[in-house]
Amino acid sequence: NMIECGDLRNRVAVYQSAPKVAENGETDYVFAEIKKIWANIVPTSGGTTELAGDAEYASITHRVTIRTPKSFDLTTDTYFLHKGQRLNVQYWYPIYNRTGWMEVFCKLEVE
Repeated sequence: NMIECGDLRNRVAVYQSAPKVAENGETDYVFAEIKKIWANIVPTSGGTTELAGDAEYASITHRVTIRTPKSFDLTTDTYFLHKGQRLNVQYWYPIYNRTGWMEVFCKLEVE
């Protein structure tokens, strides 16, 4: 099942941390949107963990297929925002038989 450009139907905002110098001269790192890209997002696995006091923690993994970015570098600090959901980048690799494409595995955390 080879993915094509037309399969990239999810518009996502790419966020990365960048240094910002505060008024007192100290450098702080803040996340900012750097770009919007098209992606194909597919949930791949999930589970819940019981926390203290009837709370539950859900962790859901998503596979995000994108064109290989040329204008930014993916890092484990990168996250994608799609319809208010934050997908934290865990790891990624190129799709070896498709030059210019990559799969990014992300974790959506819901409390």
